[in-house]
Amino acid sequence: MAAPDAAPVAPSNAPPRSVPIVSKELEKCENELNKLRMELKEKAGPEQTAKKRAQMNQRVKKLGVREKELGIELKRARQQLELDTLGEALRKAVTRNDIDSVKEMCSQPNAAAFVNSSNFEGTTSLTKASMKDLAEIVAVLHSAGAALEGVDDLGRTALMMAAGNGAEAATRRLVELGSSPTTTAENGWTATPTCANACSRSRSPTCS
Repeated sequence: MAAPDAAPVAPSNAPPRSVPIVSKELEKCENELNKLRMELKEKAGPEQTAKKRAQMNQRVKKLGVREKELGIELKRARQQLELDTLGEALRKAVTRNDIDSVKEMCSQPNAAAFVNSSNFEGTTSLTKASMKDLAEIVAVLHSAGAALEGVDDLGRTALMMAAGNGAEAATRRLVELGSSPTTTAENGWTATPTCANACSRSRSPTCS
């Protein structure tokens, strides 16, 4: 059977592997593939029976398919690493309240691909800005594609974190942008009571 024209794509729900791990496997695959190809180019000796050469050819085909798969996976891993790096830089800029850097990063064509990047706790840039009551940055992140209803590892939205930290300006801005105060976290808590208090002090017609 002939080898497929294109390597099969890994399932989208498969956990991504790091660049070093994929690179190491790809290198191992390439080394074995090159070794087999060299052996097949050499004149067949008495130890290379027709059956063995057929097995070697079959192995070459399988390794060739795997080489393509790993090449695709490595490309994706490098792209994801770049996005993770940008996401981390964006979170740090928010933490510093560096709105100029936030605006610059959010103006990049691929901003939507990393604006929702999170740390090991599931905390995004929007969550950080909300907790620190940085309403202007909240709006900038939202315009770049930040998910208002995105949740951390405990099921808490940015609005919940803003309300829970007494960040009234960010709370009002999030509600104005469309964040739902009725979303429920894993512990059953919602932002509704605090949102009501914050919005009662706002003159905005959309925050009620």
